[in-house]
Amino acid sequence: MSDRVVYWRDRWIPEKEARVPLFDAAVIAGEAAFEVTRTFRHQPFRLEAHLDRLQGSLEVLKIELPFSLSKLREVTEETLAKNLPTEDSSVDWQIIHNISRGPVSDYRLCFPSETFQTTLIIACFPLVPRLAKMAKFYQEGVDLCLVEQPAIPTEMLPTHIKTRGRLHYQLAAIEAEQKFPGQWPILLHPEGHLTEGTSYNLFWFSNGELYTAPERDVLVGITRGVVIETARRLGMTVREEAHLPEALANAEEAFVTATTFGLLHARSVQGKPLETGSEIGPKTRQLRTALHEVFGIDFEQQAIDYREMLLDWQSRQTPSFL
Repeated sequence: MSDRVVYWRDRWIPEKEARVPLFDAAVIAGEAAFEVTRTFRHQPFRLEAHLDRLQGSLEVLKIELPFSLSKLREVTEETLAKNLPTEDSSVDWQIIHNISRGPVSDYRLCFPSETFQTTLIIACFPLVPRLAKMAKFYQEGVDLCLVEQPAIPTEMLPTHIKTRGRLHYQLAAIEAEQKFPGQWPILLHPEGHLTEGTSYNLFWFSNGELYTAPERDVLVGITRGVVIETARRLGMTVREEAHLPEALANAEEAFVTATTFGLLHARSVQGKPLETGSEIGPKTRQLRTALHEVFGIDFEQQAIDYREMLLDWQSRQTPSFL
């Protein structure tokens, strides 16, 4: 049985007791900012950068933090510390922040005034199930597909904010599963150029140079920035430019990135194999090796280890929503 705790509003409570009120803005309107990072050997990855981005999302939504960013960092680190003893020392964690403005105005008459405060939830969840299912992709690669669901341009919704109202990403994932089962969707800008995946950034190599969509068209992933920094340190030319889908289809190598899984190489686009097939390309491999040094961990080996321990881990869990 899990003994995990979450920070809920202003205190720590057992995970199984955590609730979001029915009339909370997060439920009624999907109006909540969020951030997700992970640990590497129990150390949060670039926590300050994630919290800075969270604050940027809150500013757009006009939601006030209940305390300072420095205090939020302290509470986050303490939440992690309280959860670490509940798992084996080999287990790393996701750290999840969700913040909404609390009950929406139309329903506030039904609540005592003390419940009007911002709903802040900080949760930690073991990475075992998430990474276990990723293990095969480090060797086989992922299949990418282009979906009809467009990305939302920054003129309509700032691309730098992370909110729970992520319907266009969900629709893209549903479309991909229906039309291209098992493939990873890539969204296009309404003008037709490549942007990003549903929770990951896209990169590709062409003529030996590394390409990715410009910041204005994507959620600027923290790991995306690390990849660009690392590639330039390795002497690679990196271009952040808008390109049509043909650029990806004709790429020498391609890969996707996210903080949770690091870097996964692509083996095909729209059913057409890339030059390297299911093998990871030489430049992508060079980047992945360098990233292992940056993060201090071998993503692939960790995923394999978690796959082997998954069944035993699952047998010890009690769903918090029951």
